[in-house]
Amino acid sequence: MNGMEESEFPRAIGRIEELIQALEGSADPASRDHARELARAILDLHRMGLRKIVEFIAQAGGPGRAILDACIRDDLVRSLLLLHDLHPQGQEARVQQVLAQLQPLLLQHGADLKLVGVADGLVRLQTR
Repeated sequence: MNGMEESEFPRAIGRIEELIQALEGSADPASRDHARELARAILDLHRMGLRKIVEFIAQAGGPGRAILDACIRDDLVRSLLLLHDLHPQGQEARVQQVLAQLQPLLLQHGADLKLVGVADGLVRLQTR
């Protein structure tokens, strides 16, 4: 991250949001359009590079799987993989994992959730 510590990640996200708001408030529509296109181009480039990295790691067999597992446990790396739709686990598996983590807390409150389905980014849950 060019010298940025992992603990600085939330501040960096906040700064990006500030810059986006400042650009959106710009009176010059051409400047806004150029800034959006620049951001899209940078994100596309990063997505392509990260996709190749994930592919290389996945092709490494067992050691690669261990690296990918470490990546998805890291908040910063996981968020980048999710941003670029490169997370190695499917959305349904991720939702099931979160539900399993929440299960003890839910049961303490007499609640339970069951995954009904995931489609088009929409998660449907049922209370039991």
